[in-house]
Amino acid sequence: MSMVCPVFTLVSLPVDATIDTVMLPFDFIDRQRRLSESVGDTSERELW
Repeated sequence: MSMVCPVFTLVSLPVDATIDTVMLPFDFIDRQRRLSESVGDTSERELW
């Protein structure tokens, strides 16, 4: 039972790094969309 944690850690770290790398473009696009929406919200508030 003591081998479960080290084995899980050795397997999960590369998997996590791969998922983070694959998701990076989607995170960037989502961030850009949220920034553009927040800029639009601010300008609308200034008009009122």
